[in-house]
Amino acid sequence: MYALGWWMLVLVTSAISAWSIRLYFKDKDKRKLMFSIIFFLSNFIFLFNALNIRLHFQNTLFVENLFQWFTLPVMTALLIAVVESFISSKDFKKGFFTFFIFSTLTFGFVFLPFQISGFLGYVRMSIALGVISFSLYQLIKWKNIQSVFFLAAVGSFSVAGMAHAYQQFGLSIFAYAIAYLFLGLVFAWYASNTPMTNKGMGSYFSLQKKLDDTKYELNQSKELYKSIVENTQDVIILTESNGENSYVSPSSTHVLGYSPAELKKRNPWPLKIHPDDKQMVQNAIKKGYAGYPGSNFQYRIFTKNGDLRWISHSWSPIKENRKIEKIVSSIKDITDLKITQQKLADRIDHLQKNELATLNIMEDFQESISSLKKARHEIDKKNVQLKESQEKLKKFNEDLEQRVHERTKEVERLLKQKDAFIDQLGHDLKHPLGPFINLIPLLKKRETDEKKREILRVLERNVDYMKRLVVRTVKLAKLNAPSTTFDFQSIHLADFIQRIIEKNKSSFEQNDVEINTMIDSDIVIDVDPLQIEEVVENLVSNSLKYGAEHGKISISAEEKQDEKIVLISIKDTGQGMTSDQLESIFNEFYKADESRHDFTSTGLGLAICKRIIEKHDGEIWAESPGIGKGTTFYFTLPMKIEKEKTENMYIDLNKNNN
Repeated sequence: MYALGWWMLVLVTSAISAWSIRLYFKDKDKRKLMFSIIFFLSNFIFLFNALNIRLHFQNTLFVENLFQWFTLPVMTALLIAVVESFISSKDFKKGFFTFFIFSTLTFGFVFLPFQISGFLGYVRMSIALGVISFSLYQLIKWKNIQSVFFLAAVGSFSVAGMAHAYQQFGLSIFAYAIAYLFLGLVFAWYASNTPMTNKGMGSYFSLQKKLDDTKYELNQSKELYKSIVENTQDVIILTESNGENSYVSPSSTHVLGYSPAELKKRNPWPLKIHPDDKQMVQNAIKKGYAGYPGSNFQYRIFTKNGDLRWISHSWSPIKENRKIEKIVSSIKDITDLKITQQKLADRIDHLQKNELATLNIMEDFQESISSLKKARHEIDKKNVQLKESQEKLKKFNEDLEQRVHERTKEVERLLKQKDAFIDQLGHDLKHPLGPFINLIPLLKKRETDEKKREILRVLERNVDYMKRLVVRTVKLAKLNAPSTTFDFQSIHLADFIQRIIEKNKSSFEQNDVEINTMIDSDIVIDVDPLQIEEVVENLVSNSLKYGAEHGKISISAEEKQDEKIVLISIKDTGQGMTSDQLESIFNEFYKADESRHDFTSTGLGLAICKRIIEKHDGEIWAESPGIGKGTTFYFTLPMKIEKEKTENMYIDLNKNNN
């Protein structure tokens, strides 16, 4: 029986080693190569036990020393991993070469002419203390679930080693399996898009850092362009596809008389256009939203204080996938330029009417010529400034559009890579548990010794618990991923709830629980039926599990027309909860009290419910009068709403200028 367990561990570590090698060839990360080596060396430990090699060569000094040496690289790799995470090392090659050199040098001890078990025992003990110390420090510092998993893995390795030393092979096999499971969960947890994954052991092998680096570079670019825009005298406006202004530069106060806050999120356009220019401006804006750029479009406006000003308006649409997402506008005050041009025109007209003037008039003409030259110089200067602003705006728009496109493609690529990794990881973690699930019942059936049957029953419960833990952990990671989509359908809520009750009818009868529903048959919701069914069954299951004997469960629903939502409640007469428990029940791995820590609960059910409801743009919470007074869970879902057809947006200037 023990030989089968050792062979199962050989298969598990072989699979994990192959998985690490595959990851190493993807990005040449030396940490993955280091772990693939220690998993490969672990195979030899398990093979020694599966084939009873020590028994056959029990008098061979080389074989005994080799067996003692195999565990040393494993402990060394774990120590290097926690130290690198502690000091936030970025030179991962240094850690690998330290591991390689130390393992190579200590391998020479195998050839010594005496047993090295005593000496290596002290070395392993020192390394184990270092690993546990750093792991405890990270757990205390970060207080995240990855540190808990890693500490559990290290503790399981220690239990496995002690059990093996005292020839308790059943316990040793089980502890090794638990150790590798928790070590796998450490690497699985960082795949979810959780803020804590960049702290402690969660940052090891993390893809999240690449996403953070990409976001950081994008933010740096945004800050650079924002600094340029906010220091120009022209007004820069960024208009969204729905007509709202998402950004207005500070110069709007000086040029237009309106503060950025007054111009942001305003539709229609708040500026008053001169009546003679109104139709011309409307036509130009429609062309802008149709995708045509505009340059140096001049018209008159009234500021907030009623002052008449001339402005030059240039705009450029930003497209993504051939669809207009935003429009960048530049507005320049050209009132002084227009005044100068008008003065010049008036002067020329005056001179043309007085060609036969006297010498005094000729002197005045010379003075006028001088004024004309000065005016022409001023006009040329204004034109140069206008052209420079237009070139800067054009270059800014082209560069921004290209950067947005490149960053979007990079983020999409990383998200696809992360989703593929989560799917593969779920398969790799569940696959090693399959043989345990299938073989333990067979062994229990054949075993006649009651003590051994009890051990097998304990193993069976723990393996089932590990399977549920892995499945729900991967489920939660997928729900956290932005790329996860739901299949929304319109369903009648009353019929939907009634089908769930009928499906679980035997559970209600077995627990002698009365269940009532108060749901209007006309209520229709837009949801993913499979996901919402999981939420309802999870909440009802909690009410059954922690409900009172001969208890009662009530399910009701109420339409909130003003908010376009449906409020659903599930009320029980069970144990109830304190205010502190109510604040934490939706956290991952939280269980309300010790009496609820059994193998039927993973502490992830309500966290999964919360993610599903949030993916439906809803909210979920719980209320309880106190211990022994029952609990009510509430959650909201969107109502079925007929969608109205809308035309392409445009700015209706008549609303503010009639």
